[in-house]
Amino acid sequence: MLKKITRGTAALLSVLIATVLLLIALSNPGFFMFNPFETGFSILGLAQLIAIASWVLLMCGPVFILLSRVQLVGAWWALFLVSVLAWPVSVFTIHAILFIQTSDAHFDYLMEDPIFIVSDIVVPIIYLVISQHLRSRATQDRQGRLEGSLPA
Repeated sequence: MLKKITRGTAALLSVLIATVLLLIALSNPGFFMFNPFETGFSILGLAQLIAIASWVLLMCGPVFILLSRVQLVGAWWALFLVSVLAWPVSVFTIHAILFIQTSDAHFDYLMEDPIFIVSDIVVPIIYLVISQHLRSRATQDRQGRLEGSLPA
């Protein structure tokens, strides 16, 4: 099946994923819509602010990049990776800070509400697989064009 992922299929999948992520956020407003500095400025509040921005980036970044039809090489690939990995890295950072501050990383939310396994783990993995596939396809296309332009 992976060989049949086209650019259009990847773009459509990214719109579907963004819709699922939006629905997750709307069904759990307390988890996503809050003031991270409600209790004053702290490193945890800053990490939470970065996580909120990362969530928006995860929802919008891949969609815009894949719908723009650019090749996932160079800066576009780096931007795609940042938009996909910022969320799980920021979530991990929050859990590390919580563990340092309270000796509890608070991973119990994954068992209480398993939909977060989708947003925190599955979605980034799906995007990484898509990016690797599209990147290798773009590299093969570029190599084919280069070989076709060489004199015999």
